[in-house]
Amino acid sequence: MTVKAPGLVPGTAAFPPAAPVAPQPEAAYPSGSSASAGTPRQRQAPGRTAPIPARAGSAPAEAAAPQTEESDTYDVRGMVADLLLKQADEYRRSNPNDVFSYREKLESLRRTHDGTQAAAEAARLLGELRLPELPPERNPSLLPPEAWASAEPLLRLVDPDRDALQGRWTVERGRLRSDRSTWAKLALPYLLPEEYDVRVVFERGENHDCLLAILWRRGRPFLFSIGGAGNRGCSFEDVRESGPDVLPTKIVRTGVLSSHKVHEVIVLVRSKCLRAFLDGAPIVGCQVDDEGLSLRSEFVPHARGSSHSRPGTASTSSFPAT
Repeated sequence: MTVKAPGLVPGTAAFPPAAPVAPQPEAAYPSGSSASAGTPRQRQAPGRTAPIPARAGSAPAEAAAPQTEESDTYDVRGMVADLLLKQADEYRRSNPNDVFSYREKLESLRRTHDGTQAAAEAARLLGELRLPELPPERNPSLLPPEAWASAEPLLRLVDPDRDALQGRWTVERGRLRSDRSTWAKLALPYLLPEEYDVRVVFERGENHDCLLAILWRRGRPFLFSIGGAGNRGCSFEDVRESGPDVLPTKIVRTGVLSSHKVHEVIVLVRSKCLRAFLDGAPIVGCQVDDEGLSLRSEFVPHARGSSHSRPGTASTSSFPAT
């Protein structure tokens, strides 16, 4: 995993020709044979059967009715669209509070299977769907790009030899790079304020690496993860939501990250909510009070004799799946 620029703002087959066949002389049958005497018997063409004469008094055979091809009504695309619509409905019933993921499933169906009856039904459902209404402080937006000009550049504060918690980290041409060890982890020597925005610009070098960011809010840690579960997951981990949100806390989507492509993740930490954006688009979020933030012990950073693993210090981790 390569971190380019972390920053923080508070607040067809051919066949040979057949061999020629020599012509065979016509056979003459002697008198008394089944053929007329002195008359040669004509041979039947290979592969053909001589017609059987009809018996006297029998009715002529009726001509066979012409065969017609049946029309193909097997609509695979429409069947797939129907299945996706059914899956979206099942998800809504099982996750009544995750309106955002339900909406995302309907939008994907409408976009990828346009012209099907299921896509038309998805468009109708989208028109009727209502997301929870949240005040601005519980649904913050991204800062304008120019605001990052005054952000604190965290990368320049990093000493890989001092700040590496696990695995080997290096700084190459201004980029922070981890090795392929499991749970390579590094602490960033910066105490976080109560509310802040943090941006990580990174490039994933392998197909199965995920990025983890261990963050804090008022002394309580939590985890942001992206690219895990076979590059299908993104989530805020170990949080207990305090209410419904317009964003899901966790998503499962094929191909969240692309290898050898630069991505930008921005996490917004506010007193009552969390937000994450991938390449400028919202991806996960939650309404959460301080009591709803926690972190499993194996993720809590413990530095090798370093003082900046104390609460409030940000950490990042790269995990290559095996």
